[in-house]
Amino acid sequence: MLFSPALKPTDHTIQGTVIRGYQNELFLQLSPTKSLPLKSPYLDIQSDLDLLENGDYIIGTGEIRDLQGLAVINDLEIVGIKRLLGAYKDINQKVRLNIRDFFNLSIYPKDGSEEHLSYRLTPLKKNTWHIFVSRGMDVELGEISYLKNQLTIDYVDVDTGEVSKSYHLYPQSFLQ
Repeated sequence: MLFSPALKPTDHTIQGTVIRGYQNELFLQLSPTKSLPLKSPYLDIQSDLDLLENGDYIIGTGEIRDLQGLAVINDLEIVGIKRLLGAYKDINQKVRLNIRDFFNLSIYPKDGSEEHLSYRLTPLKKNTWHIFVSRGMDVELGEISYLKNQLTIDYVDVDTGEVSKSYHLYPQSFLQ
């Protein structure tokens, strides 16, 4: 969700790792010793949370209600998707990509150079996220999706709304 509901005075930044319980319920691991059930009072944000898997990461605003034993997210700002982490390359091996962690990636064009970039994801729909890739002061916007062992990144020209470049990549182990 890109547009948040009105924030409450008690809201503050909440971040942590998503854990799925035995009955698929959501928990937020705030520290190695503290996990709380994770909920949102907003249906669209709860729907975004429900798409997350064990080991994913979130940053949002909300409240930790210790007395109720609950983490309440009122705005989901950034997600880190664990299953996207790893090395990818295109079928022609012209481009390699390594999503190193929830915030950093490296691109290796065929010319052998290496470019380290930072990125952020926000929820869009199941298996698809908005991606913001930072090259210094420049930011590229697009969509990233992962379906059937294919990672697709479509960058969008902000002036026209058209796809300016597209990458179709596969896990490196898939192409070996």
